[in-house]
Amino acid sequence: MGTSAPLVGGARTLTARFEALASHYLLEACFCRPAKATTSPAARPSPASARADSERPTLAAIDATLLAQMDARLDTQRDAAGRTISERFAEEQRQCRRAPTPFAPEATTFATVSPRALVRVGGAVYSVWTRWAGLDLVVRSAPPPWPSWDATASA
Repeated sequence: MGTSAPLVGGARTLTARFEALASHYLLEACFCRPAKATTSPAARPSPASARADSERPTLAAIDATLLAQMDARLDTQRDAAGRTISERFAEEQRQCRRAPTPFAPEATTFATVSPRALVRVGGAVYSVWTRWAGLDLVVRSAPPPWPSWDATASA
């Protein structure tokens, strides 16, 4: 699991290992909030299947069991060199890149992708996936380093 606990409002605290993975592959963590599916009355489960569902372990229970099993092996299981899993994990963490500071977009602009899958933003041209050709994009970026002029302002 990549998060230690989902927080109120959708913010999540990432585990150290997931943060290192995301930093190494330059990924930005993005999580969804799954909702319960709505079904028609004919597709609703019968009371017998509802009882069977209530007897099944929850994902949280399965997660807790697996984490307990892994934690039990953390300081007992050793490799051929005699190092424990926790020693190897600590060494691995030192070799990982530091997590970058989170990106906080301060400027939002809109752009349209050309038929050649190019986007022009602030005088620069960026290539995007070809399947995005013709789409409208919302571009979120840091504030531009150049001064911005309002074309409608009079001197």
